[in-house]
Amino acid sequence: MKQLRFRENLFRFRLERVEALQLKQLLANFPFTPPVPARISKTDSRDEAWEREQLLQESLAEHRAELRRQARALTGPGHLMELKTCWRLTLLPEERELLLQILNDIRVGCWQALERPAELRVPNPTKYPRQYALMALLHLAGGFEHHLIAPPGQE
Repeated sequence: MKQLRFRENLFRFRLERVEALQLKQLLANFPFTPPVPARISKTDSRDEAWEREQLLQESLAEHRAELRRQARALTGPGHLMELKTCWRLTLLPEERELLLQILNDIRVGCWQALERPAELRVPNPTKYPRQYALMALLHLAGGFEHHLIAPPGQE
C-alpha cells in the first residue's frame, strides 16, 4: 500500500491485489472481538441503575453496528476500486481517520485476546493456530495503519 499525492481534499492509496483483498477481509469481519458489558456502578443495585445499564448496552450495540456498517462501506465501490494493474483506495480526511480508528481497534482487540503480551513474537502456527491468527491480524492492521499515516510516496 502506497499513499499517492493528496489532492482535492482526498487521500488516494495504491494497493496491490493481495493488499486490497486483505483490507476487505479485515473490515468485513470488524468487529471480531465480542462486546464487553459495561456497568454504570459496581455498588448501586437499584432498578434505576439496571435501567441505565440496559440503555448503555443498547447504545453501545447500536454504535458497534454503525461502526461495522462504516467499516464495510470503506471498501465499497465508492472507495476501493480495481484498476488494470492495481487497486485504488480513495478517502476523505475523516474517512481516513475512521479507518485508522477501526484498524487500531482491531490491533488492540487482538492484543487483548492474546492476553496483552509484552512482546509481539509470532508463535508457531501448528502449535498455536489461534494465537498465530490473532498475531497475524494484529500485524496486518498495524501495517495498514503505518501506510495510512506515512507521507505520500513512502512505503
